[in-house]
Amino acid sequence: MKRINKASILPNDLLDEVEGRKKKENKIRLQGMMNSLRRLYEEYADKANKGVLHTLISQWDYDKTMTDSDGYFLYHQYDNSKKSMADLQTKIIEANGGKVVLRCPICGLRETSDMDHYAPRQLFPEYSIHAYNLIPICHQCNNDKSNLWCENGHRLIFNAYYDTPTDEPIFDVSVQEENGVLSIKISLKLISNPKEETRLALSTIDKLDLVPFINYKVNDMFSKRIDEIIRRRKHYKGPFEDFWTMESGALSDAVSSINDVNDFDRIVCSTVKDTPLVRTWLIEQDRLCFN
Repeated sequence: MKRINKASILPNDLLDEVEGRKKKENKIRLQGMMNSLRRLYEEYADKANKGVLHTLISQWDYDKTMTDSDGYFLYHQYDNSKKSMADLQTKIIEANGGKVVLRCPICGLRETSDMDHYAPRQLFPEYSIHAYNLIPICHQCNNDKSNLWCENGHRLIFNAYYDTPTDEPIFDVSVQEENGVLSIKISLKLISNPKEETRLALSTIDKLDLVPFINYKVNDMFSKRIDEIIRRRKHYKGPFEDFWTMESGALSDAVSSINDVNDFDRIVCSTVKDTPLVRTWLIEQDRLCFN
């Protein structure tokens, strides 16, 4: 999981911008809520900075059948403020180096496409257009997250604006061979009494059922890495041991260049370098090709 930078626009300024673009009855109705919304936005910021977002209490209920309610009105401000939301997305891109945030900060594998309401707008319609409650993630993670929020007094999902990614390894990794083909297997570690950052990472992956997709993508990365090594070996004229010393050094450099111990590129490189089965398999391929 990755941290990303928030947009440069403050939540209250975005609220003012949305209000300024409203017309007639909608403008009057939103103006009547502005003082309450500003107070709630300050509360959100305070709780987020203190790491206690789980203590938020909603002021307005949302019921899709109660179309005249304030909760219904606030819920749909996100849908009815497309220009302001598009501007917000542009500001998020600018805050993150001026480039589209390519990888989802949750799964780390798919491209971002959606804006997730971290505090779900069905539960907290008042934060429907809160600039710091809107986080770019991929469509699948957004869809699977849905209204997940808290359980037993703990948040369930990593917040890419406020949470610190864990610095502890959270994956068990193994390599297996079947019918002459290598594959990698990723599973979540069983960690007793994990620290909060680790608990949140494990919870996010578990609740979004990300392990099967992670295995699919990491196996693809693993296979490509092995294929690249085999291709390079075909062009290397020296003995395998010299070749492997060179490859191991390059893999070590790749691992050391990535600080995140749970980064999938790092995991693949480390696994290829350190797993005896991989080296044994490569030696056998070398024997078949060069003898």
